[in-house]
Amino acid sequence: MACDPGDLRLPAFWRSPNREDRHRRNSDRAATDLDQKPETASRVCGRVEAVLDYAKTREWRSGESPARWRGHLDDLLPARAKVRQVEHHAALPWQQISTFMTDLRQQKGIAAHALEFTILTAARTGEVLGARWGEVDIQAALWTVPARG
Repeated sequence: MACDPGDLRLPAFWRSPNREDRHRRNSDRAATDLDQKPETASRVCGRVEAVLDYAKTREWRSGESPARWRGHLDDLLPARAKVRQVEHHAALPWQQISTFMTDLRQQKGIAAHALEFTILTAARTGEVLGARWGEVDIQAALWTVPARG
């Protein structure tokens, strides 16, 4: 699969030698992304901020991160909640859970088992995906979720 350099976002930070122009163009880009894909824009912004903070800590760059939300982008861009209303997925009516679980158990593959485990334990998806067999005591029917930091 070929990668079109035009699809890459990070190099845009370095294309203009003029710092103010870079800042304006990247703020405009962030505003467009925030409007079209607020969750993705927020995650990309967070990752860019983390990379630039790391570079600052290593003294590879100086100054504040242009991707910083508090005290910077929050003054330039609307809050995600004001851009687009969050649309939640519909919940399964409780009357249908028995049929759903029966159908789920007929499915092959690890994803079906992970979903069943998630439902039965009321765990978070990330906890289930990160579970290790060493955390499970089958004899005691006990799953000890370790503190992760």
